[in-house]
Amino acid sequence: MIHFFLKIRFSTLVCLLLFTQLSFGQAYRFRNYGAENNLPSEVIYTLIQDNSGYLWAGTTEGLSRFDGFGFYKVQFPDSSVGRYPTFSIKDRKGNLWFGCNDGTLFHSAGRILEKTDLPNASGTGISSILEGSDGRIYVIAQRKPVFRIDPAKPAEAETISFSPDPTIISAAFTDSGEMLFGTQENMLISKIEGDSLIEKGKVEGFDYSSIMSIHRMKTGSGFIIGTDGNGLFRFQPSGNNGILSRFSGFPGLETLPVKSIFEDSQNNIWISTGGTGVVRMQFMINSDSLVAVQYLDKASGLAGDNVLTIFEDSEQNIWMGFNGDGLSILTTDAFEFHIPGESNKPKSIIFQGSLEIIIFLELLQDSIYTIRKRGKQYHLPQCPSGQDALRSTPIILTIMITYGSEQKVLVFI
Repeated sequence: MIHFFLKIRFSTLVCLLLFTQLSFGQAYRFRNYGAENNLPSEVIYTLIQDNSGYLWAGTTEGLSRFDGFGFYKVQFPDSSVGRYPTFSIKDRKGNLWFGCNDGTLFHSAGRILEKTDLPNASGTGISSILEGSDGRIYVIAQRKPVFRIDPAKPAEAETISFSPDPTIISAAFTDSGEMLFGTQENMLISKIEGDSLIEKGKVEGFDYSSIMSIHRMKTGSGFIIGTDGNGLFRFQPSGNNGILSRFSGFPGLETLPVKSIFEDSQNNIWISTGGTGVVRMQFMINSDSLVAVQYLDKASGLAGDNVLTIFEDSEQNIWMGFNGDGLSILTTDAFEFHIPGESNKPKSIIFQGSLEIIIFLELLQDSIYTIRKRGKQYHLPQCPSGQDALRSTPIILTIMITYGSEQKVLVFI
């Protein structure tokens, strides 16, 4: 068996489809939820899942919890009217935190919400909640101050003063512990020193567009910045200003009205937009090199094109919360490949999986096989060189393995 891998030669990258923008055009199987499922409102601002598997949805009519069949309203511990969650996270200990439109903060380690008092709060909506490397929770409202909370003592919030008083829309931590604040026109770089935030620098170049989301990528130290109408940017921290750039070769990303950015467990980036549906960005494995962009909208089966938030549950299903169209779930098998025939048949695909999983092929001699991907067919015609390639689907790398008179092709897609 070891000798099987002795002769390996790498073939050329097949096509430049790798670096193109993909829009497959087929409809996907979305499952939609709305008033018929007891969802109190079809405007969804935030989604989070607790350690028991319940999905919590923040709507304009408050919080609801989903048990797999229907939604059940979760009451706030006071009698406030008109309150709704605008942001949520789960910390590393499994506690849920909800920031609301009236500047209030709630937490839950089970099914009961408890309020965390924020001293000298501005009363403006909570725009971000972050967990720092120290395990503490940082709460950022649209106007100063910033709050710091020890999850073990949630009733004792500390105030961090901030000399500038911009309207803060988004926030994130850098690897070095600095805080990035997205405003209505630029991004501030600040450092926490004691009980104060000190501005270290300012990043311009967004053409006065509001910075709706700042996402730190799981691979590397870079960020993706989403703006309202001026699309997406790359950002690499460096000094007091950093390096701002675009995704070269993908002009469609430069005009998106971004609402949020989410990274799933497979390191795909999902962009929710106000009017363009959802954008899915695929990167090279363990790299920040963008290889493909896919657009999902009403033509693809989405309930609507105004999407406010995206979330991946523990079973890797993708949930999308809309501005007026409720919730949709895209199940994990939506992007899987399916093949005809028996899996052990000679000269056929002998492994199947989702994108970014290796698919093993044997060379085809006289036959044409078909891969079905949610209604669209991809044919495998014999190439002039005698090798076989997938056409109309992105191929990152093909490897030819020779063993005696037999040849096999490993296709990375």
